[in-house]
Amino acid sequence: MNINDSVTSILRLKGLKYREVSYSYNETINEDNIELTKKIEEKGDSDYLVILSVHLSSSQSFELKISLEGHFGIECDNKEMKDALINKNSVSILFPYIRSEITLITSQPNIQPIVLPPININSLLNQQ
Repeated sequence: MNINDSVTSILRLKGLKYREVSYSYNETINEDNIELTKKIEEKGDSDYLVILSVHLSSSQSFELKISLEGHFGIECDNKEMKDALINKNSVSILFPYIRSEITLITSQPNIQPIVLPPININSLLNQQ
């Protein structure tokens, strides 16, 4: 298969790094409260930083915070499409990294790992 420019995305992930990973618990884990936030910083005409953060907590016995930064480039002249891609698609790209990190962190100690289900990011963002 030959992949050329006609099938590549106009939204590209240029880099990825975790800004924060924080974990503490006393006894039991029960994901009572899950908070997902995003922040978008425009770094130029076609460069954006998208910061996706997840905070899980439970009755003061468990807390997990993860913040992931994605550096995206987008080549699009249509402002409406550009906004939709950077607001929704970038979050859809970053979320699996967050899910994976949550499972990895919680499966290391001798406790029940947390596996967040795949979610419809567009639906979640529309609710917020």
